[in-house]
Amino acid sequence: MKNVARRSSCVPRKPITLDLSGIVCLMVLVGCGGNVNFETDTSPEPTMSNPEPASTDAGTPETDAGGLNTNPPGKKPPGMSCWTQDRLGRTAEVKTLASSAGTIHGFADLVAKVELLDNEGTFPASTPQYPTQPAYDFTDFKAGFSRLMMWSAPYTGVDEQSFFSPLFTIAKPGQQLVAISYFTEQEARDAFALNTWQQRPVNVNGQELLDYAGLDFALTECAGGYYLASNGGNTVWQLRKNTQKLAKAVLPGNVSSLLCLDDGTLVATTLPRLNTMCHDPTPCNITGIAQPAAVYSVNTEDGSVDLITELPGELNLPADNITFFKQEADEVLPHGLRVAVSQGQGDTLLVADQLARKMYSLSQAGELLNTQDMPAFMTGMTKAPNGVVYGLRSMTMDSSGSNILEPAAVVAWNGTAWQTVYQLSGHDEFAQFFGNGFQADCQGTDCMLPFGAFFHLGHDWCNTLYASDPTGRVLAIALSFD
Repeated sequence: MKNVARRSSCVPRKPITLDLSGIVCLMVLVGCGGNVNFETDTSPEPTMSNPEPASTDAGTPETDAGGLNTNPPGKKPPGMSCWTQDRLGRTAEVKTLASSAGTIHGFADLVAKVELLDNEGTFPASTPQYPTQPAYDFTDFKAGFSRLMMWSAPYTGVDEQSFFSPLFTIAKPGQQLVAISYFTEQEARDAFALNTWQQRPVNVNGQELLDYAGLDFALTECAGGYYLASNGGNTVWQLRKNTQKLAKAVLPGNVSSLLCLDDGTLVATTLPRLNTMCHDPTPCNITGIAQPAAVYSVNTEDGSVDLITELPGELNLPADNITFFKQEADEVLPHGLRVAVSQGQGDTLLVADQLARKMYSLSQAGELLNTQDMPAFMTGMTKAPNGVVYGLRSMTMDSSGSNILEPAAVVAWNGTAWQTVYQLSGHDEFAQFFGNGFQADCQGTDCMLPFGAFFHLGHDWCNTLYASDPTGRVLAIALSFD
């Protein structure tokens, strides 16, 4: 299979500055130091068979997206613990596990079935191993996982002389966080094309640093191993013991998301590439889609890659408003977009194509089953043990990019539409950061859909969802099924 991914250079529409220095005080109000923010709702809790009317900001399916319902009612999936089958649940309490933690990229399996990686359980409890590793607060928190595993972004100092490698972090309640560095500076620059990304200020644990705007990573546990990929490259990496890594597979496009299916199959999505008449810096005109976003299966034994399907390749965002990375004179790679993927009912896959503003239900053989509109970007999805698919929908901005119209929210598929489960707060002071995006029509209102607002969503085995947001927070959202 031909490798068509190339390095790229950033053509920014306007400078982006992210200052997280005030978020520590903000987090004290909503849950730092063991305090819990309670969300109260006394109305009947919905189910997939008897849903509430959908929230007006959750969007309405274009068709009956049958692939979004999950396990048949009454069938208890293997390994199910505290979750109640087919019940969406309501937010019971929210705990801020981390704040001002920098750029967190995704969750691996929260109940890992893999052998321990090096240094687990041996790290001193007093001194951080790396200055950019996130700090977690598990005070008064009853975890439903054995390990919380995440990937942290690479940084440089503000002088761009010092470099901080990306980190694989393992958090265990009651124990010190373990951080493992798999990439040297040169390896990271080569693997993720770091020299081609625009940098922006960010505060990490009180340190003023620079991260890479638009750079994204995907992390998952599959078939007894950890796998990592980035939109800055086309390689799927296997993370091994003793800081060893293996380039397991090379895909025909830059990787956006990873998913491990119940049978151990590793699924990867790739970003689209666009045709352009750009032979100079901006402005550039987008003339169409050169290569649509696609879904692939990766064999974790031999690294072979098979195409599941290419997405329909629609372009439903204003072409003159797309900010991108240059690949070559006639093609560009849109940055700040994610092609999220999750399991659906039975053997189906759910794929969110932000460029098309569509969500697709696919068979694992690649057959298109259903399509629904996606008014706001779905940036992350996860299928919980109760068979319900939860998503994390990004915020929408006003047309100036200065104010948030609809906050980001955790949503759940109720059998008819996406229903809000928990609305995220605390983003208003960072509105300028989210003000870079795509001018669009949001149900009759001029709006902006932010790019690079990378939220991640995961779950554990006991009623709790975990969300990371672009401001450096990691939230534990406990659901009630009473």
